[in-house]
Amino acid sequence: MLQETIARVSPPIARDHVLVVTGRVQAAAVRRQLPRRGARILVEPEARNTAAAIALAALDIARRSPGAVMVVLPADHAIGDVRIFRRDLESRSTWPSAPVRS
Repeated sequence: MLQETIARVSPPIARDHVLVVTGRVQAAAVRRQLPRRGARILVEPEARNTAAAIALAALDIARRSPGAVMVVLPADHAIGDVRIFRRDLESRSTWPSAPVRS
């Protein structure tokens, strides 16, 4: 599922812009699955929950590339039409140009 998720988003997202967040227990298995996929792997210092993993990824991305767009895609999601998914994903990459309103 993890390999399929990365393949599904590329294109439009360059594989070297994919960040996989995982726990210590799964880290070795994730590395074995992604040796040549180009994705970066971020290992949680301590297992918490999904929200904490997303926050860790957001901090890492903000530090490395301020202003970058972040998309959260769990590896266990089901996508019916990959072509439409990619089109929608690509169209959403323009969101940051619009002002954020609360």
